[in-house]
Amino acid sequence: MSSIRLDIYHSQIPNNAVYLTFNGLGSGENTLRSIGSGKQVTLRRGTVRRNAILLFRENGESFTNEMEMSSKLAAALSLRSHFRYLVTYDSVANVLAFVPSPISIAQAKLKSNYKANLNRILIGYELLSKLGIPENRSQSVVCRTQSASIRLTVSTPSNLFDNGLGLDPAVIRALHLVPDSHVTLSYNQNTKVLAFKAAKPPSSSQNRTGGAS
Repeated sequence: MSSIRLDIYHSQIPNNAVYLTFNGLGSGENTLRSIGSGKQVTLRRGTVRRNAILLFRENGESFTNEMEMSSKLAAALSLRSHFRYLVTYDSVANVLAFVPSPISIAQAKLKSNYKANLNRILIGYELLSKLGIPENRSQSVVCRTQSASIRLTVSTPSNLFDNGLGLDPAVIRALHLVPDSHVTLSYNQNTKVLAFKAAKPPSSSQNRTGGAS
């Protein structure tokens, strides 16, 4: 069996097809490529099964893997748009099984940034993608430490490769964090909570995305 974490998106495509785009900028987590484009597979979520043609798109300018399907097909399988799933392929049964994987983890260096102001958190696109936070101007998250929590609107700089994290100095103090320190971030797509925990400076291979079912 082979597994991959990916984000689901609802698109105006035929109900009997799904499109898989492997990340072109992130890690080489593309184990489903061996299935081959154009093959009919069975999609399974719990006890619900649907057949569909699996098609590959060109690798995208993204740090995550993505799967597109029609809203009708997604509704039948209870797959939510802009949410992350662990997908496992059973080559013997020819089944793609979907399990929610809402928690993603990454490390970042916290910067003091007055542009964030008291209502915003600045999260670079690369970091945003790793955490599974939707790119939405009205998106807000609850920033939580062991001793405090504040709801902030997410703002993302235009630079595609920005991996930064910025908060207003007053917000850093309110959350009892330390500027220019490294933190481990854990984002839960279900609760929209972004948890902060102090971390040691990472090695070049340590910054990653993780998940939990």
